[in-house]
Amino acid sequence: MEIISCKACGGDNWQSVLETKDYLHNIPGLFTIARCTDCGFMATNPRPDEKEIMAYYPEEYGPYQLNTARVEKVVAHQKKYPFLFSLVDPQIFRIGREKCANCELRVLEIGCGAGNFLYELRLRFPKWKLVGTDFSVRSIEKLQEKGIEAYVSDLKVLPHNDKSQDIVYGFMIVEHLHKLEQTLGEVKRVLKDDGKLVIAVPNIKSWQFRVFGKYAYILHIPAHLYHFDEKTLTTVMKKNGFEVESMTYHRTLQDSSFSLCNAIRESQLPESLKSILLKIFRWRTAYHFLTLPLAYIQAWTKQSPGMTAVLRKSS
Repeated sequence: MEIISCKACGGDNWQSVLETKDYLHNIPGLFTIARCTDCGFMATNPRPDEKEIMAYYPEEYGPYQLNTARVEKVVAHQKKYPFLFSLVDPQIFRIGREKCANCELRVLEIGCGAGNFLYELRLRFPKWKLVGTDFSVRSIEKLQEKGIEAYVSDLKVLPHNDKSQDIVYGFMIVEHLHKLEQTLGEVKRVLKDDGKLVIAVPNIKSWQFRVFGKYAYILHIPAHLYHFDEKTLTTVMKKNGFEVESMTYHRTLQDSSFSLCNAIRESQLPESLKSILLKIFRWRTAYHFLTLPLAYIQAWTKQSPGMTAVLRKSS
């Protein structure tokens, strides 16, 4: 285990917020989420070091599961019913359409996992020059088998030329990085001057954290090393040479279902009742549309469990 300084202000004054455990894989261990008393930035502190953390990325880890059939089905439905999907779309592809959907853009995804997002990009923008990277050897091998260029990396060094990438995507990866500053420095180096960095991170200021506490799905302890809100994310990005162009809050209550299920599993309810409740509250596609009014209110009030930021290099 290691203790860190604040990534936002560099301070070393921390206050414990809560203790929780790994609810994703049920690997033993208790971990503390702490708040910097100088600026409010939150982190898992102390945290597993780079070797210890690998135990919390087993082969069955969700992002390591490539499902091309599902991606193809989703994209086909999106093309057939664009209006319905636009209702829940967090506009993660907007930057691609704005840059040039039919151009040969150079696009890198850091922390690509099994590559489901890259595969979706290939279906949406077939002319783009796509590259993915992750530290999972098995995931990268699967992605290469699908004909997408990818390589294994710890993200501390990116083997690309300076100012060579039009877009760098990083979805739900920034909060995992032990060497955060080093990775952002590399991203800034390889990004063109007019390029865009598009990242998504969990939002610790969401109502779900206040309601569910240690059971909140967005915590993802201990793999999530940092717990951002809009203010602290903006501060950290500015410190590392990026300015936020836009911030979009996700329009879905999916994580609420996961959080509620965590609480149900850990409750003292009879097992038979737990089983019934887990079946009822397990997330289904239909729930996206049934809960859409609440999801819009959640996004409008900046209470969503996730947010997507489009960033540019600081002038």
